[in-house]
Amino acid sequence: MRKSIFRGMGAIAAVCIALVFAGPVSSAESNEETKFPIWSDIPPGETLFPEKPETGGKNATFISNIWKPSIEVIRAPEDKNTGAAVLVCPGGGYGGLAYNHEGLSVAKWLNSLGVTAVILKYRVPARPKTLRGEVPLKDAQRALSLVRSKADEWKIDPRRLGILGFSAGGHLSALTSTAPERSYEPTDEVDKFSCVPDFTILIYPAYCVENNALSPRLAV
Repeated sequence: MRKSIFRGMGAIAAVCIALVFAGPVSSAESNEETKFPIWSDIPPGETLFPEKPETGGKNATFISNIWKPSIEVIRAPEDKNTGAAVLVCPGGGYGGLAYNHEGLSVAKWLNSLGVTAVILKYRVPARPKTLRGEVPLKDAQRALSLVRSKADEWKIDPRRLGILGFSAGGHLSALTSTAPERSYEPTDEVDKFSCVPDFTILIYPAYCVENNALSPRLAV
């Protein structure tokens, strides 16, 4: 049975406190990193795929124009590794990603707890004529399947893989946690692995309330 976990206020508070005191971190300061594209071809649901460079540099505060979604895996130190992992979804109003302070800084904090961080660089800005988060949902689901497919190699427990998101990334995390099924047709062996997170942490999630009620797109 599908389980969507919207709890753990203590964990949320701890994340928020840690982020207040954590300074920016660059990829060079991470313990270990590996970057992977999550699609081998043009991503599903993509109506436009220009060869357009991303805005912002490697350690930019805010990046956009993401057409080739990817994950950056920052593994926990071997002597602290608990086997748990978290897919981190930075926010940015679906117009870009606050990749440094809602991605890299969070990864550093998770590593200190023995948790492997997987930062999701999902497609932004929003594609025309799509629902909010519709295209990034495909990226998030694919990323979870990809991480599980690499669980042995990355020393991750595939049954302890969660998702954490900020603002628009929190909305994306909520969509991913409550989606009734995969939002795209399976493309390869990776998609044989589950795309459902084992736990969910939402940090000031946006767009989850409509007309003073939970959005009907979030089937909790």
